[in-house]
Amino acid sequence: MMRFFLGGSEMTMHTNTVNRTSSIKSKKSAYTKMHASQLSCHDLLEYLPCAIVIFYMHRVIYANQAATLLLRAETANQLYNKEISDFVFPDRLPEANRRIAAIESGSYRNPWRQEKIILLDGESIVVNLSSIPYTIDHKKSVMVFIDTTSLRYEHISELQNKVQALEKKEKRSTTLIDQLIGILHELRTPLNVIFSSLQLLEIIGKECNSQDNRTRTQKYLSYIRQNCLRLLRLIDNFISFSKINSEFSQLDLQQIDIIALVESIALSVTEYANQNSISINFTSSVSENVISFDPDKMERIILNLLSNAIKYNIRDGRVDINVASTSKEVIISIKDSGIGMHESLLQSIFTRFTQLHDSRKKDAVGSGIGLFLVKSLVEMHEGNITVNSKIGQGSEFVIAIPNNLHSKATPFPANLSSVNIDKKVDKINVAFSDVYNIKNRN
Repeated sequence: MMRFFLGGSEMTMHTNTVNRTSSIKSKKSAYTKMHASQLSCHDLLEYLPCAIVIFYMHRVIYANQAATLLLRAETANQLYNKEISDFVFPDRLPEANRRIAAIESGSYRNPWRQEKIILLDGESIVVNLSSIPYTIDHKKSVMVFIDTTSLRYEHISELQNKVQALEKKEKRSTTLIDQLIGILHELRTPLNVIFSSLQLLEIIGKECNSQDNRTRTQKYLSYIRQNCLRLLRLIDNFISFSKINSEFSQLDLQQIDIIALVESIALSVTEYANQNSISINFTSSVSENVISFDPDKMERIILNLLSNAIKYNIRDGRVDINVASTSKEVIISIKDSGIGMHESLLQSIFTRFTQLHDSRKKDAVGSGIGLFLVKSLVEMHEGNITVNSKIGQGSEFVIAIPNNLHSKATPFPANLSSVNIDKKVDKINVAFSDVYNIKNRN
């Protein structure tokens, strides 16, 4: 102890030596710890699923396994010393260099962004990039994170959407094929009747010309006529359907008494109704109401609804037609006492190719276009149509169209009887071509 104090100079020298030794040991320890830390960090980076590349002086000094695979390199050494320009498109290179310089200086931290990069094999992909400043061996570097996970999810989502779209398209195609088969069946049925009737007429023609044969001839001629009208109706419906779908159909607006027109149509179909023991009843809250509408299209709307009201009615049933007017609308109601419809059908009844079901038959009937056309024609008049129906309690269709006059509408003859009667009869015959005598209806 005394030597320690008396030998001041010696003690000082000894103390300095101890301090230097301690400093060296401390530095070695710190270096060892730092090296160990770097090794741990290296191991961590190496096995991260995210691709990581470190750039120093705009050149690659490190790439982990994920980056090696992503950038299509065989080994990480193949990426060593590659320049930024090897991965960035020329038009994006100035911006990339600016970002790297800003990140190296610590003045900028790059958020995630999408970028298109070049791979070693010359291909290119879109990735998510993010960059941060990083110091390795006292070198200010830039660590770049390259992520494709979210893009893979987006790609998978996009593929799933495409698959779903294809499945929907295939389903629509299948539905369309089924619908076309149904339509072809509708076309084939009257043709079969016509062909069979012609064959019978050929047989009858070879026999003697008796009154019985003439009666039979008229019977089969009526079958031919009615089924020719059915074909005309189907063809007319498809033509109208095509025009509406292509937005080619237009209104021919005329100034007409809507009350007189609907009443005239109601009176014209009484023959078909009487054949089926069905009464037609027309009422109106006003005696006259001249508005603007397309008479041909309105006639088609009313005839279609009346045809259904009779076809799906019961023996000794009734059809009530009412026209009412408000300051804004003309409301036309057609109500029958028929078989009615299931509630589930009401949601899709006006959708194209939706076929009505007759509870007295196993299969759906009709082409599934009629009510779609009705709705389309009503909407062309800026109106709407609704339906109320219950099984066994009949159906009611209600049309509402604007109660107004257009200045460009053409004046129509006040007396509807001056309209071509033959043309009107032909329309009615076509509209009611699939209405047969009702037998054994409860």
